[in-house]
Amino acid sequence: LTLRSIRYVLLVSQKAVRIDLYRRNEKGEVTYETFGAGPSIDVEHPRVTLSLDALYATVFELPGDE
Repeated sequence: LTLRSIRYVLLVSQKAVRIDLYRRNEKGEVTYETFGAGPSIDVEHPRVTLSLDALYATVFELPGDE
């Protein structure tokens, strides 16, 4: 995260229920969290809450799955 104006980066896996969230605080320090199935992610700017279960609801379903 070399651009100081970037505050949040979300990396969304296409192979598993996994999101990596990088955040830059006011001091310029970058923190990192990994989320799996179940929780929601709160992002402050823009204010949004992402539900991982809703985001991945039909991603891994294949035709014929019941």
